Amino acid sequence: MEECRVLKSIYMRRAAQDDSAKNNEKQDGRGHEDEDDDQDMDLRHQYVNPADVVHSIFRGKVSIESKRERKLLKRACLNVDSTGGLIADPKFPPWSHREISFSRKDQWAAIPEPGRFPLILDPCINSIRFERVLVDGGSSIDILFLNILPTLKITPAQLKPYDAQFWGVLPGQSLVSLGQITLPVQFGTPDHFRTEFVNFVVADFDGTYHAILGRPSLTKFNAVSHYSYLVLKTPTEKGVLTVRGNVYTAYTCEEESF
Repeated sequence: MEECRVLKSIYMRRAAQDDSAKNNEKQDGRGHEDEDDDQDMDLRHQYVNPADVVHSIFRGKVSIESKRERKLLKRACLNVDSTGGLIADPKFPPWSHREISFSRKDQWAAIPEPGRFPLILDPCINSIRFERVLVDGGSSIDILFLNILPTLKITPAQLKPYDAQFWGVLPGQSLVSLGQITLPVQFGTPDHFRTEFVNFVVADFDGTYHAILGRPSLTKFNAVSHYSYLVLKTPTEKGVLTVRGNVYTAYTCEEESF
């Protein structure tokens, strides 16, 4: 961050703008709080053109992909950009014709401090219900933690090799997994459910959660999460399945993490 020239230029311009604003405030005698209120109102109701673009860098599957795989993926991404995402013969996910929407009816409880707690669900993994499964759309992999392998009756010998390292689970540390394994994950009740096979990477340490469902599994379920209501919706053969999070479990996980 310190070496990023784009960010430096942004900070320098903002510092100059702040100094100019302070000088104008002294001249016209207006209070600082009034100035902040005016700026907030202007930003909410006026579109601001971006002055610069800061790109993000991600790592994940790229560390184990060949150059040919990367080249084919790049061509596919460029083709999407050039055609606007329109393809002649699209392959739709199962039951994707069912529309998923949210309204006030989805607010099933008075959730304390909305936005503070993550979405914690209790799906069945390999026919065993786990109450601490974190839904994290920012994760590029689905993770099982070491402490639940005995419950699943899985031994390290049953895991397939997974050579890539991954980041973001422990602050500032990269992790090497024990391996990977594909297991069925089920949401819902006997009357209304959906099951998909998820390829989990096993993290070699004990975590607060039992598992983390990232983008790959959410894509398989074609699921949409809503963090204000703490619900997840996924289309099924019978309609749209709504799964509610557990607020107290999220609070307990937070306490244990601290």
